Amino acid sequence: MSNQVFKNQTERYIALKVNEYRLSANIVTTNDTDINVQFDTVVKDEIGSNLQYTNGVFTVLAPDALGIYIINLNIVWQAQGGGVGFRRVFIRKNIETITRVEDRRSSIGGTSSDVNLCSATIVLDKVGDIMEIIARQTSGGALNIQGFTADPNTNSNLEIYKLN
Repeated sequence: MSNQVFKNQTERYIALKVNEYRLSANIVTTNDTDINVQFDTVVKDEIGSNLQYTNGVFTVLAPDALGIYIINLNIVWQAQGGGVGFRRVFIRKNIETITRVEDRRSSIGGTSSDVNLCSATIVLDKVGDIMEIIARQTSGGALNIQGFTADPNTNSNLEIYKLN
């Protein structure tokens, strides 16, 4: 949807800029511990360097990065037999949770992958604002978040749309 123009109800136009990220390898998560999901591969960067991404944290560096952002997040937890506990994903702004998606598993479970889809609208309105993606699980052991595979339906990825 890069650089597409949408017409809203009041006849104004909104242009979108998009950044896309993915994981190049699996991330191991420890039971019952928050982890910062660090998307290490930039697929597309149209927003620019004033929305800096370092060590899994987005930081507004200059006024031209201020604005309204739509965040689309797809976290794929690798297949686990039994599948107890929860799989949880948070989108945070300045350490405050903006949105959270949770998927509870029973001891019956299966071996298919669990997927957390999460979407949020965030207003980054001052220089220094930060945004981050956090994951947490309570399976009783370590679980992997799926990295890049040849099948695009099994990849964890992040899309950030900036509204102009």
